[in-house]
Parts: sequence; structure tokens; C-alpha cells
Amino acid sequence: MKFNALGAACAASLLAFANALCAQEPTPSQPLEQWLGEWHGTGTTSGVPARLTLQWERALGGRFVRLTLLNEIGNEPARQRFEGLAMYWPGAAGRMNGRWFDSQGAMHLLDGALEATALIAEWGDGTAPRGRSTYRLIGANSMEVIDEIRRKDGSWSEFGRFRLERPPRA
Repeated sequence: MKFNALGAACAASLLAFANALCAQEPTPSQPLEQWLGEWHGTGTTSGVPARLTLQWERALGGRFVRLTLLNEIGNEPARQRFEGLAMYWPGAAGRMNGRWFDSQGAMHLLDGALEATALIAEWGDGTAPRGRSTYRLIGANSMEVIDEIRRKDGSWSEFGRFRLERPPRA
């Protein structure tokens, strides 16, 4: 049986990725329990009216929390759709680790700080724009989402703001 160099490189890459994930030993995802559910609301993206839907759910045996995002920007017929997917898992001392993938082809590391009522996730790795998304709970069934990009001078510039609601949980 022949095994080519490309196949060996692909197998080695997959093993390295799997080992990196396993080395961080994700634990059950209870820290984001308050965020679980489907959230809907309106706001703006870059000054344009938009609708945002977030779905937070446990994934992969409860060891991760998956965030699915749909941002519908503008009105028909010029409406644009932006979709994203994040996987979060608990890190050390109130931190959340994660990975982000979106419909523009971006992939980012996520470094999240978990506060009592907010998840503040910074994204980017220094080779792409650095950003920050804040998911702040306002009561049991309301959430404010703020997206920002870091400027060259280190300050943050807001480009998105939403107010979301979810149906009361049983």
C-alpha cells in the first residue's frame, strides 16, 4: 500500500489539531448556561438597520457551547446575510476559549472573559483585524450585543449594536 507525502501531511495536521483540542481538556459547558436558547432582535451593523438571530446550545456531549449567528443587514432587495459559528469551552479562571468561522471565510481564535452577566470575546490573532464582541444579559430574557473593531491606535470602534429577546424559558 502506498502512502503519499500529502496524505501524511494531512494526517499529521489533523492529529496535531486534535491533540491541541484535547490538551485543553474542555469540561461541561455550564458557565454559559444563562445564554442558552434562541435570541432575536434588531439593531445596526455599520449604521445600517439589521436583524440578528443567535442560537446558543450545548454541543458534543455538553463539552462545548455552539453559537450560531445570522445577521440580516439592510432591507430587501439589497439585504445582505452574514452567518457565523463559534464553539466555546471553559478555560482557566473565568475565561472561555473558542474558535469562530463565518460566511466571509474568516476563522478566528476567541479569547473570552466571563463576567456575571457578560461574555466579552476578543477575536483575531494579530494577522487580521482584532475585534471584540460583548454579549451582555439584561434580565433573564434580554441581551445586548456590541461588536467592535480595534483601531491602529488601540482604541475600540463600535460597528454593531443589537437588543435581543428570547422567549421565557420553562
